[in-house]
Amino acid sequence: MTDFLVELSDTLVADLDVDALLHWVTERCVRVLDVQAAGIMLADDRGVLQLLAAVPEYTPGCGCSKPRPRRAPGVS
Repeated sequence: MTDFLVELSDTLVADLDVDALLHWVTERCVRVLDVQAAGIMLADDRGVLQLLAAVPEYTPGCGCSKPRPRRAPGVS
């Protein structure tokens, strides 16, 4: 976990590539949590979820290949 935090702190620079950072975080989650896939989704102000990053990319059968609008939990 320490290695994860050190590596993450190295990414906190002015010319940050957000897409690369999100992909990096999902890759590390797969490694640390010992899972087959991971993704990051973000809800907009209407509660619609959008897939921002997934590892492996476009995993068949996970519903990640084409982000579909969904309502965030607890949002009516």
